[in-house]
Amino acid sequence: MTGYGTASVKTSFGTVTVELKAVNQRFQECHIRLPHHLLKCEEAIRKQVKKQILRGKVDLFVTIEQDATSLKKLTVDTALLDQYIEAANLIAGRLSHGESQRLDAQSLLLHTEIATVTLDTGERAEEMENAILEAVALALASLNEMRLQEGEHLFHDIAESLRQLALLCDQVERQAASMLGDYQEKIKARLQEYLKEVELDHDRLLTEVALLADKADIREEIVRLRSHLTQFDHYCQLDEAIGRRLDFLVQEMNREVNTIGSKALDTQIRQHVVEMKGFIEKIKEQVQNIE
Repeated sequence: MTGYGTASVKTSFGTVTVELKAVNQRFQECHIRLPHHLLKCEEAIRKQVKKQILRGKVDLFVTIEQDATSLKKLTVDTALLDQYIEAANLIAGRLSHGESQRLDAQSLLLHTEIATVTLDTGERAEEMENAILEAVALALASLNEMRLQEGEHLFHDIAESLRQLALLCDQVERQAASMLGDYQEKIKARLQEYLKEVELDHDRLLTEVALLADKADIREEIVRLRSHLTQFDHYCQLDEAIGRRLDFLVQEMNREVNTIGSKALDTQIRQHVVEMKGFIEKIKEQVQNIE
């Protein structure tokens, strides 16, 4: 289910901000963007997200707005610096008078191999990780609140589609009850018309008519479709992840409706089947949003 959540946590070294964005997807997938020096927190973040979001693609961003120089540390490679000084003295000794130049300390400080600015997490590493996980928890809560609101609207929409499916199922059942008798009479009339000059075995005729009528009987499919509708409604009342189970039920409902359409000989029933498939397709799309 789609949603967005964000949260910030203030610490002694700055402010940690976490942003979450979730979009629909059949399985769970989480992409985490962290500053390089915080990569060790990635696994803990991933576990925390997985507990809250079971389906969907999640993009998570962590940023830290640091207080000035709170974690920055200037490191000088003195061994390398000594080599530069030694090399400079050697060069100066080989140059003629007036050509030698003194080492420029400012230039050396800008030399990234000699002087580097690093983040000194040190004693604050635990505080930093705890702040990140706290921000992730708050962002997840914000995300889930948005997803819950969307889910309520989605539930009402799916419930209406299920209601319409049940009504169409009633109409198909009523139509099918009268269809079988009419179908048997039509078959008998046509056979008698085509074979009126041939003496027919009445019992054999009834047997063949019954077999043909049985192939067009859709009562079993209607019973299974009703069962799927009932099971779907039952799952919607559960307080747990039901998305995959609903996926399966939608496939089974679609299978039963397709069978009804292929077996039914009545034009009106076939029209109802077209409408039913429309509602099932709508439910199928909406189920992709359900965890």
